[in-house]
Amino acid sequence: MAAGQGELDLADEYLGRAHVGLEAEGDRYDAAWSKGLRAQAVAELGDIGRATRLLEEAFALMQTTGSVFGRAGLLEIRGRVRQAAGDETEAREFYQQAAELFSASDPAAAQRIVLRLAESYDPAAEPRDGKWQL
Repeated sequence: MAAGQGELDLADEYLGRAHVGLEAEGDRYDAAWSKGLRAQAVAELGDIGRATRLLEEAFALMQTTGSVFGRAGLLEIRGRVRQAAGDETEAREFYQQAAELFSASDPAAAQRIVLRLAESYDPAAEPRDGKWQL
């Protein structure tokens, strides 16, 4: 709620506490989500390096849960963070990975990401590994 109200410092603090508590309770899925959402708030505060580290930790934790939906969601956040950092190529790669994972668990989310990718479509792009780089 704090992030939604623009109180990013509070969001960073609260989500950090949430992560610690959830991990202490053994809830790795929600702990990973809280860390990923914290990374998003940290990125919006302008600390891309710290946000990237938090996302790497969140993704590694999420992988231990086996949740395809959770991994896809964190990949989407990673795409947003890379986009905020000005790295469109890496952002597109994360978005593409997220869309592929979401296609099995949440087709509406996959479509949302495909539309985001289409907005930045470069018709001069060459296919790489059988996939268009959008």
